[in-house]
Amino acid sequence: MPEMIGNAMKTPAVDFADTEPSERILLENLPAYVLILSSDARVEYINRAGSGCHVRDVIGRLLNDFLSKKSRETAAKCIQSALRDGATSECEVVDVNGLVYLARCSPMVNGEARSSVLVVATDITTHKRAEAEIRQSEQKYRELVENIHDVIFSVDREGVLTFISHAIAAISGYQPSELVGRPYRELIHPDDYAEVRAGFGAMLEGKGEPSEYRLMSKDGQYRWVRSHSRPISVDNVVVGVQGVLSDVTERRRTEGALREAEGRYRSMFENAVLGIYHSTPDGRFLDVNHSLVSMLGYDSAEELTAMDIADALYVDPNEREKLVARIRGDETFDGIDVEWKTKQGDAITARLSGRVLRNEAGGLDGFEVIAEDITEKQAMEEQYRQSQKMEAIGRLAGGVAHDFNNLLTVINGNAELALSTLDASDASYDDLIEIKKAGERAADLTTQLLAFSRRQIVQPAVVGLNEVISESAEMLRRIIGEDIVLETRLGEELGNVLVDRSQVGQVIMNLAVNARDAMPRGGRVILATRNVTLEVATPLEQATMPPGRYVAMSCEDTGCGIEENIRQHIFEPFFTTKEESRGTGLGLSTVYGSVQQAGGFIEVASELGEGSCFTVYFPEVSSLPEVASPVDGIAPELPVVGNVLIVEDDAAVRLTAVQMLAKCGYTVFEARNAEEAMRLFEARREPFSLLITDVVMPGMSGPELADTIKNANPETRVLYMTGYADEEVLSESFRNRKVVLLKKPFSLGSIIEKIGEALKVED
Repeated sequence: MPEMIGNAMKTPAVDFADTEPSERILLENLPAYVLILSSDARVEYINRAGSGCHVRDVIGRLLNDFLSKKSRETAAKCIQSALRDGATSECEVVDVNGLVYLARCSPMVNGEARSSVLVVATDITTHKRAEAEIRQSEQKYRELVENIHDVIFSVDREGVLTFISHAIAAISGYQPSELVGRPYRELIHPDDYAEVRAGFGAMLEGKGEPSEYRLMSKDGQYRWVRSHSRPISVDNVVVGVQGVLSDVTERRRTEGALREAEGRYRSMFENAVLGIYHSTPDGRFLDVNHSLVSMLGYDSAEELTAMDIADALYVDPNEREKLVARIRGDETFDGIDVEWKTKQGDAITARLSGRVLRNEAGGLDGFEVIAEDITEKQAMEEQYRQSQKMEAIGRLAGGVAHDFNNLLTVINGNAELALSTLDASDASYDDLIEIKKAGERAADLTTQLLAFSRRQIVQPAVVGLNEVISESAEMLRRIIGEDIVLETRLGEELGNVLVDRSQVGQVIMNLAVNARDAMPRGGRVILATRNVTLEVATPLEQATMPPGRYVAMSCEDTGCGIEENIRQHIFEPFFTTKEESRGTGLGLSTVYGSVQQAGGFIEVASELGEGSCFTVYFPEVSSLPEVASPVDGIAPELPVVGNVLIVEDDAAVRLTAVQMLAKCGYTVFEARNAEEAMRLFEARREPFSLLITDVVMPGMSGPELADTIKNANPETRVLYMTGYADEEVLSESFRNRKVVLLKKPFSLGSIIEKIGEALKVED
């Protein structure tokens, strides 16, 4: 029977009516549907096993009555193929109960016509459900694989890709179909291949470790991946490797950026100008930079970090404990000055700033500190404060001297005029002499004040200090006394300096007298000169000397020395430690001002009981620069001059000058200011032969007035009066011109002398 059914299904010419009874019995009990359908798809026969017990309920009905709507068209095509083409075909159909059958339709021949169709349908519902479940399972895992962000891959023993998930597209731009079948090595960076190959070999032996390497993208760029793999075994034979790739490019970039940042931090830490350290709460160094090691005079960071901070750094070890107590409750601290010491024991002042480190519980974990050595900075600040104080005192002294000189001009001038009208036998003559002497002494004081304030009128010239000292030596010996030995040590090939010769002589005199007063029981004064070359700036108490060539002049004594608290004030005017009748307190202040005005510097070294040494440094010059200076020569007799115009804003000074010149027979006109002088000048037909004017006046200045008048009358000569020499004012006023200056207070003789000089000046 089976052979008959098989033949009937494969051979359309079989006539089912000719079957034997035994075969029919077998056919009736087959575990499958066996149907004969008419040409219009009605059931003409169905076996008992297929129909159950109610064959009569099936015979004569349309096959579509038992099929789902979706399967009716499929079944119709299969039946028509058998009837029309005589072909045997298979199709899957679903009945109204949802069961799935595999139906094979074959034509049945009645004579020569194909009038019926034999259908054998096997229930494959369970099989189809199993297939569906398998497909669903496969789909689930495929979706899982395809939706994992990381790449899942497998390669055979030769390293050829046998599978790779779609996630590879996000990393490389390749689709899986473009990679499967290709050697994996084609994607690996050449520099990384040897390491990857070694890891692959170890993986085949079950010894591999995760690795990181660069994978090539479709555009030729490389991205970093991390690979976790394991061997694939079939029947205990390793046939390949499967694994997961993670894109770690950004992580690698971040790590690289962190390494670079750490490198930059370490570089900044090590190369910082300021000292930096990290310490524990109990005072142990954890890390120190080179600047801190250098600041503290140690040979290496290892040597310094082995030291206890309190004992090694602090002058008073207890100060660190006080500092920690002060800042432990803060987050940061700034600008705390502490007294430290170097390895050599030298005290320094360190300014500390930083932050307090805390652990997760908020407890104290340590300190990060920036330390700046401000020892020199403090000295500079003190030097600046001292220079500012001296400058302020100088301005005050200069202003007082200027105003006082106007008063002395009136006092001394009128005393001199009065004396010229009296005989020596006159009762008032001696009184006027005393007034004149007192006025001259007061004028000397103002001269010293002006020297201190650097407003003294000077006539700089290139001189040799050896010559000035040699010329002064004999006079100095008489002044300092026989109980003091004066010794000179003059340097050879000494450079020249640009100074006022008389002013330097006064400096030498004052220093020698100061030395004498420090040795009441006698001693030794040494005047020395030498050339000095500074390669770098050198700080002194009063200022900082820039690099350059200098000529040094020193005055050293074997006296009592100067106490530190006194040395800070020795250059201040009127400061003195001498008895009231022994000094004015202007000697050293005059020295200071004269040296400053000459562009020099002064240094003081002194030890109590060992004596003192004052060293003056003047810049060395090789030639005489263009310096405005009065014309040499003094008229031996009263100069011949026409009309004289005196312009002075101080009425008393103006009146005194007018009276002096009138006494000499000059025709004198006076004006209070430049505007009044211009009206006089414009109102007169006969021009003025000589203009005598103050330098600084309200409104138009003396030089501006002189320019205006000389533009109208070039023959007019000019004599300037001034109470002090303000370097900035005079240099600006007398730029590129020859001038003659009459210093206040002036006498009748000095004004006549300066008139003679002014008349000789050629424009």
